[in-house]
Amino acid sequence: MVNNIRVLLVDDHECVLVGLQRMLDGQDGIAVVDTAASAVDALNKATVLHPDIILTDVRMPGMDGVLFTRRVKERLKCRIIILTMFEEYISVGMAAGASGYLMKDIKRQDLAEAIRKVHQGHIVIAAAILQMRFHFDPQQMKLVGDTDLVLVDELLGRAADLAPELQEMLVQFAASMSEARAGIG
Repeated sequence: MVNNIRVLLVDDHECVLVGLQRMLDGQDGIAVVDTAASAVDALNKATVLHPDIILTDVRMPGMDGVLFTRRVKERLKCRIIILTMFEEYISVGMAAGASGYLMKDIKRQDLAEAIRKVHQGHIVIAAAILQMRFHFDPQQMKLVGDTDLVLVDELLGRAADLAPELQEMLVQFAASMSEARAGIG
């Protein structure tokens, strides 16, 4: 029997939490263990529940998702995916230790696949972010199956072919990925 990937959902909007819960209900191998409406509440719950993955918003009152990510990485062995409407926080979010950065317009199957890939140790970002931020054609990237996800660790092998800004971001991601893998067994 395969253990489910235990996921904690964090967002300050109830409608988002309910929607995410419904999106993940019934996804093979994924179980939402709890939800939290603030980063402080999520940090307390994560300390008790020890989720495998935390899916968090970036903009929240009190403690934002970037600081939350740092605090979690200092205290717990779990991976974090930032799910937001704002692509501009990708560099600081990933530098804080996130293993994924996705946009809230993500499809159900893509979200489930991102959770699975991050659980396997990959760093995943939405192809749309690379397209918006770096004007990079997602068709040139190696995507995960038929999804709109990019495995950053697979892009690293092709870094010389990428725009300098994207190369720099990938170097930062690689450092974060090494630290994340060292901190999670």
